Amino acid sequence: MSGPKTGKFRLTAEHKLILKELREQQLQKEKECQQKSENSIREQESAVSAAQSGADTADAIRAGMSLNFDVLGQEYRYQIKAVLEETGNMDLSIQLREKEKKIKEKAADIVDEEFCKTYYSLTVLPFLKECRSYQQEEILRREQWLEREQEQAYINAMVDGAMEEMGYVLVGNRDIGPQGGKRFHSELYLLEEDTAVNVTFGEDGQITMELGKLDTVDRMPTAQESKEMCHDMDDFCHDFFLIREKLRQRGIIPAIQSMLPAEAQYARIINTSEYQMNEEAGNLKNAGRGKRKTEYREMREEK
Repeated sequence: MSGPKTGKFRLTAEHKLILKELREQQLQKEKECQQKSENSIREQESAVSAAQSGADTADAIRAGMSLNFDVLGQEYRYQIKAVLEETGNMDLSIQLREKEKKIKEKAADIVDEEFCKTYYSLTVLPFLKECRSYQQEEILRREQWLEREQEQAYINAMVDGAMEEMGYVLVGNRDIGPQGGKRFHSELYLLEEDTAVNVTFGEDGQITMELGKLDTVDRMPTAQESKEMCHDMDDFCHDFFLIREKLRQRGIIPAIQSMLPAEAQYARIINTSEYQMNEEAGNLKNAGRGKRKTEYREMREEK
């Protein structure tokens, strides 16, 4: 006999490779779009800079000025400006934005060109390296997050498909969290008009399946309900192994699994008012509902 079932599922190496290729294609498209955008911005800035430089030079000549060392001394100011423009287009942390702000304010107050050179070498350049390193770490974190999200979405979709193939009807869902820093997504699959299987998906790949009687309030199950649910838990154990086999055929295997005994202490009431119920839940006693439980009852009677 078996009560609530919890397991962590993972993809086979073959399916991981397929999803990795799809993920790399998606990232490549995003990088190409970002590169086009950055190139367009640089072209516009270069055109503006060239026009401004030409105008400044013409103004200087008309005023009888010559391009001397004072003009060339502006080189590090331009480099500081270029660095701040680059970091301004980055997705940085709050701490780096604060540091960027202080650098910008300090640079605006510099009047000595030699100090400007030193400030660029000892402060601005290290800051640029720090920002680029942060960007690379963010890209890596995003790729890892995307990998987890993609794999979990695939696993969730396959679990949904396996449940539906077994004759269960999805009647509601809800999002929970964050609890302890984690978020959960739960789905209700109808076993009979008053009983459902609650499937909870965790962000870490953990999936829990447990049965419960349906009601619209929070309460404890009666002794009779607990007794009925013990039979339901035992019956669902058969389906659970079939569901697990269907997942294995789709490239999903359990990495960790636990199965609690079918005991009254695990009987629960599911408050449907906490779920977003769909149209399938409009009339739970419609034809076709309770198909799985009816089959279980018939099998028990035959024994």
